[in-house]
Amino acid sequence: MNAPGYELFQRSRNGDAEAFRRIVESHQSYAFAIAFRFLGNEADAEDVVQESFINVWKHLADYDPRKKFSTWLYRIVANRCLDCIKSRNRRRESGPMDPEGVDSRQSIEDPEKTGDDRERLKLVNALVRELPEKQRLVFILRDLQDLSIEETSGILTISKASVKSNLFHARKFLRERIEQLDKKGL
Repeated sequence: MNAPGYELFQRSRNGDAEAFRRIVESHQSYAFAIAFRFLGNEADAEDVVQESFINVWKHLADYDPRKKFSTWLYRIVANRCLDCIKSRNRRRESGPMDPEGVDSRQSIEDPEKTGDDRERLKLVNALVRELPEKQRLVFILRDLQDLSIEETSGILTISKASVKSNLFHARKFLRERIEQLDKKGL
C-alpha cells in the first residue's frame, strides 16, 4: 500500500508542476508556522518557506515517499531557519541593524488571544528568542507545533535523548525567566 499522496509525489518527480503546487498548498501553512515561530519575523519566515519548497522541488528525487513527508520538509525548514539566523548574525557583525536583529513590531501572536493571554504570549515569544538555537528549535517543534519526540528527533537529526535534554533546558530557562519577571511584577 502506498503512502498518502504517493501519486502526487510521483507526478511531481516527473515534472508535474500542478501536482507539486498541491503538495506545497497542503504543507505551506505548517512550514510557515514553524519558520515564523523560530524567526519571529514574517518576511524572513516567508523567504525561508519559499527557499524550502524550492529545495524540495530540486531534491524530490531524493525523497522516499514511504516515509513521512512532513519530517523531511520540516528538517529542510529548520535548516533554512538556522541559515537565516546565521545570516542575521553576520549582517549584525558587519553593519548596523536593530539591537535585536529582529523587527520589534513582529511577534508570534495568536490573533485569537486577548488581554492577559496576549501579554503572556508576547512574553513567552520574546523569551523563546533568547534560547540557544537548538533549544529554540526543539521547543518550537515539540511544544509549540506539538510534534512528538520522535518527529522532532527526525526533523533535527538528533537523538531522542538530545531532544529531551534540549527541551528540558529550554523549559527550565523559560520557567525561571517567567518566575523572575512575575516576582518583579512584569
